[in-house]
Amino acid sequence: MTIEAKNEYVIEGDVVRVKLTRGRWMLCDLADLPKLAGYRWHAAARPSGRAYAANTNNRPGALSTTYAHNVLMPSPPAGMTPDHIDMDGLNNRAGNLRYATHSQQKGNSLGWSKSGFKGVSRNGIHGFQARIRINGKQAGLGTFKTAEEAARCYDRAALATWGDFARINFPPSDYALPALLPSVLPCSHEKEEEEEERIFSEQTVLPFAS
Repeated sequence: MTIEAKNEYVIEGDVVRVKLTRGRWMLCDLADLPKLAGYRWHAAARPSGRAYAANTNNRPGALSTTYAHNVLMPSPPAGMTPDHIDMDGLNNRAGNLRYATHSQQKGNSLGWSKSGFKGVSRNGIHGFQARIRINGKQAGLGTFKTAEEAARCYDRAALATWGDFARINFPPSDYALPALLPSVLPCSHEKEEEEEERIFSEQTVLPFAS
């Protein structure tokens, strides 16, 4: 099978590797290659280090950039944009693309901290605090003796908030969660001291304490 395209490509079964700039390659399904063949794609790097397959129109007065994932998913529902499930902006296979809200895309981000876990930070001598950001607002989930306890509390809150869109610290199989999750799922941890309550009084605190 030969399809005329502006980029070099290699067919590997039902997958196509498209050669970009910067030594990068884009993946797409063979069935989608005709949709992408009419563009000259390059690797567009973001400050975060992630890269996307982009086509830039440099004509005077008509500067514009088109991304491969938007070509493959051209009609998102209101308030949603294409999301790469594995967070690899160059993996444009159909099984790796879905529509997501801005909040869901934030849930599918890394966001690791110095603690080594997403959603967990050291709280001085008090232990480790779990926090989650929902729709731009940060909420405290509680303070724990170990970073792992805090990380698991974050995971439960993230799964309750974003479901399949949540990128969590431990395998989803660790959590026996019902198919329909409440908006706030309680975490089990020891009661916080009054001083800790005062420290975090300025931020929103969700009732995740048992």
